[in-house]
Amino acid sequence: MAVAAVGVTYLSTAPRAASLLPTVTWAGPSTLSELHHRRQPVRLVGSPTTTLWRTANWTLAHVASHLPPQVRVQHSRTGVFRHYDPSLELAHRYPPDAATQVHPRSAVAALLSTPAEGGYYLHDELRVLAPGLAHDVVAAPFVPAGQAHSAMTKLWLGGAGVMANLHYDATHNVFHQVTGTKRFLLFPPAAYAGLALYSRLHPHHRQSRLDLSQPRAALVAAFPAFATVADTMVDVTLAAGDTMYLPPFWFHCVVTTEPSVSVNVWTDAEDVALLAAALADPVPYLAPLEAAGVVHDLDSHLAHLARFVGLVLARALPAPATVLRQMPVLLPPADVPCGALASTAAADATLEPFATALVAGSFLRMADASARALLAVSYAEALTAQFMAPEAVGTFLRYCVAPAVDAEG
Repeated sequence: MAVAAVGVTYLSTAPRAASLLPTVTWAGPSTLSELHHRRQPVRLVGSPTTTLWRTANWTLAHVASHLPPQVRVQHSRTGVFRHYDPSLELAHRYPPDAATQVHPRSAVAALLSTPAEGGYYLHDELRVLAPGLAHDVVAAPFVPAGQAHSAMTKLWLGGAGVMANLHYDATHNVFHQVTGTKRFLLFPPAAYAGLALYSRLHPHHRQSRLDLSQPRAALVAAFPAFATVADTMVDVTLAAGDTMYLPPFWFHCVVTTEPSVSVNVWTDAEDVALLAAALADPVPYLAPLEAAGVVHDLDSHLAHLARFVGLVLARALPAPATVLRQMPVLLPPADVPCGALASTAAADATLEPFATALVAGSFLRMADASARALLAVSYAEALTAQFMAPEAVGTFLRYCVAPAVDAEG
């Protein structure tokens, strides 16, 4: 069983009536288009999850019987799980919190149904984890034209007391609860500044450092900015047979209150392609300035990089300097030079057209200002990490880029 926190927590209180989601009745492709346009969470009624999917008779035992002979199961001593991406730049500094165990499929249903120390959790694409059940789920009605390449249907199995830590996904999410119940604690994208997010370079990227199983007073004491957004939470419980549309960039903490089976369909938000466009040629000024001899050594390179990132962020974020000055808190401190310029004014005049064009072709095309802010910071971190050790990125952004943003402002 998960370790219980002392004091009043979000998990120790009943869902609030004010948090009831609006209900939308499915009317075909037009409903999907409207959901993607509005980006507000809703309960779906009469959708293909109930009219086309053949999951109504699934049980935990039935699903477990279709798993591979040997199954990789995640275990957390506390019951709290944070997504961990070992490919990210700082993974070598931060090992995973959860352990992976291998169990025979015959043991999985009992493992998830029996109270134990900590929590057990497994998930993967349905076609990988239970290929024999893939024909029961029809994803096509939830996949807009041109997004088949990004569509993913996932199967989620969890025991009681499991909590997927507060995080966001850059995907449209149609989530169907098959058996058991799940509780979602939602925060809107605009709450991002108060949710203490990990860096883009950290293996817990997209996750919050807040643990909502802990007392509220302790959370505010550790993360004072949380007090400014705590009341924006939406508390939703899904019972067996319920379906919810969860928009991209909505933060969600998911609590499994009893042994549970869920299936969801993800497709990328439009913003993902726009970020990819920005990163496809992240330093468009570099080749022409190197050819002209303007960028010719480490000092000139780092100085122009700092000015360029500052110009981009000043055009994409409402308060970029505030965000940048938090970076050493989110990333390890390090010594890094800022470089030197012969003329700041000349450098800005040269870099400004490149920054303006990049932002116009990517971030300013993102309809949601909060998504734009989240992805612009990710861009700055990912770009900077191409030219220095990831441990140096936070210091560079605070002490080299933030002054450039101040000057721009």
